[in-house]
Amino acid sequence: EHHKGVDFLLDAIKDIKTDVQLIIAGEGTFSMRVKRLAEKDGRINYLGFVSLEQLINCFGIIDALVVPSRGYEKSPTVIYEALNAVIPVLASDIGGVGELVEDKTNGILFHPGSKKDLLRAIEEMNAWKEEASEMQEEIQETVAPYAIEIYVDKLVQLIKSLKDVE
Repeated sequence: EHHKGVDFLLDAIKDIKTDVQLIIAGEGTFSMRVKRLAEKDGRINYLGFVSLEQLINCFGIIDALVVPSRGYEKSPTVIYEALNAVIPVLASDIGGVGELVEDKTNGILFHPGSKKDLLRAIEEMNAWKEEASEMQEEIQETVAPYAIEIYVDKLVQLIKSLKDVE
C-alpha cells in the first residue's frame, strides 16, 4: 500500500549502486506492479503473501528488513519478529517505527520518503552488517521489553491500579 512505502522503495532501488537483492513479501494494491518489476529486475524477488513459517525462512537469508513506511504506524509486528530473529531493521523514522529502531543498535533510521536518505541508510547497512551480526544479544535485548509476558504483566498491573481507584 502507498502508506507502507513499497513504491518508494522500488523507485529507490533503481539508484542503488551496491549489489543488493530485495525480497518483497505481502500483498496489496501494488502487487501487480511489484510482480512486473521483479520480472524485469533480477535484484527484486516478489513472494506475495507469506505464512509466518515462510517469513521466518526469509529471515534466515536476509541481512536486514526494510520498513519504508510513509504513514504513521504504531508498532509493526514485523519489526518485532525481525529483531527477535536478530535481523537489523532499516526503517523510516516515523511514528512508532522510529521508537523501535535504535540507530546502530538494532538498525538504521532514515527520513520518511527521502530517497537520498534511504540510499545512505542502505550504504551504512552494507558497511555495518558484519558488526551487526556480532551484536546478536544486543539486538534481541532491544525487543525484550515488548515480550508478550511483560505486556500482559503491565495490563494486569493497570487493571489492578484501576480497581484501587474505585
